[in-house]
Amino acid sequence: MNQHLRPEPVAFIDIGAQRRRLGAKIDEAVARVLTHCQFINGPEVTQLEADLAAFCGAKHVVACASGTDALLMVLMAQGIGPGDAVICPSFTFCATGEVVALPLFVDVDETTFNMNIASLKKGIATGRKLGLKVKAVIPVDLFGQPADHDAIAEVAKSEGLFVLDDAAQSFGATYKGKRLGTFGLATATSFFPAKPLGCFGDGGAIFTDDADLAERLRSVRVHGQGTEKYDNVRLGLTGRLDTMQAAILIEKLKIFQDEIDARDNVAGRHPPAERRARGVRQCAQGAGHSDRDLLPEVDAPADGLQALSGGRGRIAGQRKVVGGRHQPADARLSRTGDAGSRHQGRARRAGVRLANNWRMLSFVIARSTCDEAIQSCYSDRWIASLRSQ
Repeated sequence: MNQHLRPEPVAFIDIGAQRRRLGAKIDEAVARVLTHCQFINGPEVTQLEADLAAFCGAKHVVACASGTDALLMVLMAQGIGPGDAVICPSFTFCATGEVVALPLFVDVDETTFNMNIASLKKGIATGRKLGLKVKAVIPVDLFGQPADHDAIAEVAKSEGLFVLDDAAQSFGATYKGKRLGTFGLATATSFFPAKPLGCFGDGGAIFTDDADLAERLRSVRVHGQGTEKYDNVRLGLTGRLDTMQAAILIEKLKIFQDEIDARDNVAGRHPPAERRARGVRQCAQGAGHSDRDLLPEVDAPADGLQALSGGRGRIAGQRKVVGGRHQPADARLSRTGDAGSRHQGRARRAGVRLANNWRMLSFVIARSTCDEAIQSCYSDRWIASLRSQ
């Protein structure tokens, strides 16, 4: 009797393969922390901050507990609070919007999936027409692909807004020859294990060239601390990065560029013509990517896609997410009868109409991704089955 064997799913992120590659170096790094026992703000945290600054070219780096804390800490340090509106892209993970009391969501470009500049301008104008205090813009560098930072910076400057770049998915990427971490007032990134540079737990960092902001961030990171432990000069939080995670990241950063190059090599194994023939979106030319994804656009219900993908991909759509990392636009803008202030109702009215409403399946590309897994992305039979659902 013939039996059809289902292929083993490809790991979303093969942390084990990277762990084996680093081997004893990770063991030794962890052992050093266990020896000196400085588990909070130990010397590895300071070293990691210096190494990250050298890697991307930022003048100041403040390590923190997560990518979400990285976003929140900048907003807190800048005094953004209730009643202050912040422009966010509609296609992103929920953390981008959840750190903002009053997020205004704008549309994304259908080619890059990053913030649409025309929609950004319209969102600012709409918010101000409704009397909202628009203070900042949070562009997101999605799928390892940088947003159009020059255009965003120009709009922000003309409107008197600061830019906080959300590079949680894209640390290591370049925009016009410059590393992410050097654009806007500040850049936030995440070291969640599935990110381009991930630790073995939660972690994040903030990058800025503004010395005063960096000083405020270090205060916010430890309960708003002033000159000494019990001198609390502002509202803060517990946002420190564990020394153990810093030690691990120091070793992983040493091979990070090689990991990026390997991703690019794997993603480039199939020619552009073959990608286009199968509806696979190509990333913008000239962008340096850190989290290469293949993006077959599928016109199919989100339900069931994960099962069809055999666990290989991650499913994304503005309205629904199945087994993936992208979340719908902030639920606070779609619910009725929310408890809250007058600002909340005004925010619901201020939302820019979203022209793009895709369902897509995106594939993470890693050093260990095999040719068989990549080829499955282009399978006519497989893509046809997705579209027939």
